[in-house]
Amino acid sequence: MCPSQTTCRESTWGGTFELEINNANQAAHQSLTIGGSPVTIDLPAGPFTHLTGNATIHAENFVDISGDFVFEDRGSSVVAGASGANVFMGTDFGTSNATGIQLTNTNVGLVLKSGGYAFATSGVAGFVGLPGLNIDATFDASANMTGGAINTTVTTC
Repeated sequence: MCPSQTTCRESTWGGTFELEINNANQAAHQSLTIGGSPVTIDLPAGPFTHLTGNATIHAENFVDISGDFVFEDRGSSVVAGASGANVFMGTDFGTSNATGIQLTNTNVGLVLKSGGYAFATSGVAGFVGLPGLNIDATFDASANMTGGAINTTVTTC
């Protein structure tokens, strides 16, 4: 519930996620049986945190996001990525009255380091529900603000 002097947007989050964590300073290789099903643990030495999944995020009349995502703490950097992501920013998403900006088939790779960040992204952008304004364009953008070379692969689901 929102306080009377605050504008609130309802949001919903959903998806399927997998979380892997190894805080030990050595790799973890183990086979277990859980609930009658075999589970293999194969993680690099820590610190290592890896979250991956397919998600949807809906913030009412603001933004809708869906796609495959990954977040990984690699010790000296944090890596994030999205593949096949769709983003709608505007109002009335999913209806015939939708108005806003749509990004489709978007791929993003992001590296965060203590000295800066680097990213690369591509996809298709267009306007929705704006009569007379028809733009659909592919885009590619990248930046490296780390002060050094970045050669990192980001793998999503």
